Amino acid sequence: MTKYAANPRVSYRKLAFTLVELLVVIGIIAILVGILLPTLGRARASARSLQCMSNLRSLGQAVHMYVNANKQSLPWGEYQSTVPNSNTRWYMLLQNTLASKYGTTWGDAFATSAAAAKIRELFMCPEAPGYSLNRSTNGAIHYMCHPRLMPDTTLPGHPFGTPSGTVNERPYKMPKIRRASEVALLFDGPLVLNGENWQVLWDVAVANQMDGQGAWAAEHFTDNYSTPGKSPDDSVSMRPIAGVGTAGPPNSDGGGNVQNIRFRHMKDAKANALMVDGHVETFTYNPKKAVDDKSVTDFKRKNLYVNP
Repeated sequence: MTKYAANPRVSYRKLAFTLVELLVVIGIIAILVGILLPTLGRARASARSLQCMSNLRSLGQAVHMYVNANKQSLPWGEYQSTVPNSNTRWYMLLQNTLASKYGTTWGDAFATSAAAAKIRELFMCPEAPGYSLNRSTNGAIHYMCHPRLMPDTTLPGHPFGTPSGTVNERPYKMPKIRRASEVALLFDGPLVLNGENWQVLWDVAVANQMDGQGAWAAEHFTDNYSTPGKSPDDSVSMRPIAGVGTAGPPNSDGGGNVQNIRFRHMKDAKANALMVDGHVETFTYNPKKAVDDKSVTDFKRKNLYVNP
């Protein structure tokens, strides 16, 4: 058997990358990363939006369970009275519907740590900033309710308020609501930072400031559109109303834009909404248009204004 000696002229350096070749490979990888990162970012944002929609569908099931157990009536948005241990909010009522151990009132919620319960994550949009499960922060939820269908009793002088308001003193009964597939019941809402938690301002998750405080207009969010210039096919106004301080940027979190719809998905361009009939829709906001432009969003007045 013939043995061959190693060729001393063969250089083992030919088996390694040269510096130029390495730089070319790094450059190609950088280009691929630059191409793929936006796509991956959009995929993650889309996944968060889908999770938000799933949350709202689950809340829609809870709404219908509550309605069936309460003579077809929707829950109060915000209920306060002088009767001891009777104050409540819609998200406490729905959480109790899904898990009765948490009770229905503020006192029940505190005693059972309802705000820190795992089930409370259904009330939190995955696109919202921070992580808000916290026993001491009941308002750490991320959705708003319709201000007429699920009203707030705490607005004296307001048509929905007490004492003895003249319009809609109680939540609507589900069968009374016309155009159930068009009207939004729960939707993404603006938040404020309270310590380390993002939550709805004042713990009140009722969209009382929608459509540039349209609740104070003649029709009080009813579809008679008695205020001149209002049409069912026009966008709701995106004019921010300040809860504290002065009004801030439209479609933003913070005390300068409260109790409104918040387009927080897909780079502040999309909002999810649970409709009265139980399905979930996604609406779009165009920040390049004026806040009162009739097409600033495709969330129209017919998606908010309801039959008396």
